[in-house]
Amino acid sequence: MRIDWLDHAAIVLGSVAFAASISLGVGQTNGSHPPDQPVTISYAIAAQQVTLHEPVILAFNVTNGSSEPIKLNLGEDRKRGFSFILTTPDGVKRQLPTYISEGVSALGTFSIQPGESYSQNLLLNEWYGFSEIGKYELEGHLADPLVIGSGVGYRRDAGFRATLEIGPRDELALAKTCEALANQIDASNSYQQSADATLALSYVKDPIAVPYLRRALLSKKLVEPLATKGLEQIANEAAVRVLIGVMSASPVLVT
Repeated sequence: MRIDWLDHAAIVLGSVAFAASISLGVGQTNGSHPPDQPVTISYAIAAQQVTLHEPVILAFNVTNGSSEPIKLNLGEDRKRGFSFILTTPDGVKRQLPTYISEGVSALGTFSIQPGESYSQNLLLNEWYGFSEIGKYELEGHLADPLVIGSGVGYRRDAGFRATLEIGPRDELALAKTCEALANQIDASNSYQQSADATLALSYVKDPIAVPYLRRALLSKKLVEPLATKGLEQIANEAAVRVLIGVMSASPVLVT
């Protein structure tokens, strides 16, 4: 099973600058399975340097190179099972709150068959606002171990560490990111693709995002609640005009 989203936005944000690939065989094990079982986890931050208000995206991947299926528990909405520790620019190290879903959520437990892989992108802004300029240190891992085969063995995620630099607001970079996300919404052929891109766009808490959130509202991709939430968080005059216009079903102009 494989879920890929925000690839378009990842290109805009920059080439992959960090990747950690961990052989789970070196983690804690039990049961009868040998410690060199070729099951791997990798994490990758889309860009080590982003501008203020850009989405911060972490790619997660599990590859099952073993001869047995593995069971993975990512928790509620396939996000609650991640544990993150962040050191902010002021040097304070904090455990980020556990993710809590708002509304209907995807099941978090599933299996990966031999020779298959699973991947998803995590929007780290759902865990932390990244509202300060400066250097961040991020650590993370899966809270639950991967279950091997029938459950007589498991592998723990050794986790990762990465550095992220938030730079001063760059209007051009923000516009490019918003354009890429809006284009992905327009081109998407599934609700999940549209929703994932709109979610990322809704976390661009900057006036530059208003016309792109309007596009999402009018895309007829069933992402209106996500786009509305983004406009409500910006809450400037242009955002209010968009919301009023949509509610009254009248033409809306965004300047």
